[in-house]
Amino acid sequence: MALDITPKHVEIIASKISDSRLANIRCALADARDLSACDDRSFDVVLCFGPFYYLRKRKDREKCIQECKRVLRPGGLLAVAYLNKYAAYVRNFMKNRRFILERPVAEFIDNTREFGDDRDCFYFTDPEEMERFMRPFAMDKLENVGVSGIASILFDKVKQLDDGEYKAWLDYHFHTMREPSLIGCSLHCLYLCRKPF
Repeated sequence: MALDITPKHVEIIASKISDSRLANIRCALADARDLSACDDRSFDVVLCFGPFYYLRKRKDREKCIQECKRVLRPGGLLAVAYLNKYAAYVRNFMKNRRFILERPVAEFIDNTREFGDDRDCFYFTDPEEMERFMRPFAMDKLENVGVSGIASILFDKVKQLDDGEYKAWLDYHFHTMREPSLIGCSLHCLYLCRKPF
């Protein structure tokens, strides 16, 4: 089952699965904080790819994880994508060097306010905070990795690589995506855990 809170996204998913081998996948409009359309213990894997980017209130993130855990079977896998505030600050600086003067580091890092106005829609965290947040849910942690790695910082360089260079880059990336000293450089991170039996 594929769920999204945005009607247009659900339409896109529906159009893609109707003309493919994936026609047995159902899609529906839903909020990650309320998966009441899904039965308890009905999935082996839950991919929470996106909701955490926008759930700025802690109680909303807690409800999201509670719902993901509820619909997982014992032994099931949960993957939660999240945005790393340290890499986000650098990425904004790379887009506009004035950002470093306009957005004091402490305000961005400590308060996770990207712009300090009504454009603030993203929730940013970091790998350590994510681990602390997940502990009360009593899930067995498997991985906490930097999905984009330092490519978040080297985006323009990585885009210019030819096929052979890109393959070599991926080899480096897969060797370092679990390296604790580098996870903080990754804009996109992934927390992977298992529901206990």
